Amino acid sequence: MNWSSTSLSFASDHPALAGHFPQHPIIPGVLLLDEALNAVQQAGIAGLAQPEGWHWHISSVKFHRVVLADETLRLECVQQAGGALRLEMHVGHALALSAAIERRQA
Repeated sequence: MNWSSTSLSFASDHPALAGHFPQHPIIPGVLLLDEALNAVQQAGIAGLAQPEGWHWHISSVKFHRVVLADETLRLECVQQAGGALRLEMHVGHALALSAAIERRQA
């Protein structure tokens, strides 16, 4: 089992936040997931480069708390048996997102 961690944040002027509660910008869940998957890819976590013809399948995802613009997130990734990944995003000590993902051939 391999483990990796990285930090992420989203500026209040991020294009995805336009019109998304302008006085209280909340990061959309799809953006959190997209950035988590990009971070996994870029870090080459556990040698998990995305082979041609393969894609990520999200087995489960749960949003535990709202993530606001300019908050710093800690993304933790643990490789599970069979190559699946367990992702968690934390703001401070609070769990914001948990997900299970795996690669599948298209």
